[in-house]
Amino acid sequence: MSIKQSPKLSAEKRREQLLSSAQKLFLKKGYRRTTVDEIAKKVGLTKGAFYFHFDNKEHIFFDLVKLVLGNYMAKTKEISSQNPSPADFLRVLFEEKGECRSDNFCYNIDFWVQAMSIPKIKRYMNNSFKKVVDNFIDGVSSSGYKNSKINLKDLAVFTFSLFDGLWIRHVVQPSIIDIPAQIELFDTLLKNNYLFKNKRGNNEK
Repeated sequence: MSIKQSPKLSAEKRREQLLSSAQKLFLKKGYRRTTVDEIAKKVGLTKGAFYFHFDNKEHIFFDLVKLVLGNYMAKTKEISSQNPSPADFLRVLFEEKGECRSDNFCYNIDFWVQAMSIPKIKRYMNNSFKKVVDNFIDGVSSSGYKNSKINLKDLAVFTFSLFDGLWIRHVVQPSIIDIPAQIELFDTLLKNNYLFKNKRGNNEK
């Protein structure tokens, strides 16, 4: 059944409708097998109405990617201003996990694989991650982690990779993952090893 269009809806609301429609269809069918017609029809709009708001299917896909990564960058920037430890980044990001459920695209592997196959989107994703890493380095540098920038970069990549892995595991097998316990373990390992060596002025493994 088609949805009747309401002339009272603003252009912003129309865009939101189309973004929501695209998200659901990309998850169900994949980016490549979803058509512009399907995206528009799912919310009772015409193909012409779609092109009024988006240039093409890649444009709406890119906007979905920017929506997720924009929030991610903003959140890590916010954390970095609070004198955080690496474990604090994990704690705050997991507090935001409600926005990334198993039924949307945040941690849908196929979504991100397809995104990385489009050069323009891949460049944006790589640049976004660099900014996230910079936010991490700025934050932990002010909280006593006095290692070289290269070491802090490695620690940033490890921390965010740990977050991604734990969250995916949490989505797939929530009953066996105790997120607070994992974060506490990570914090303990850093304090007992990484920071301890740093305080002694010895960065050798």
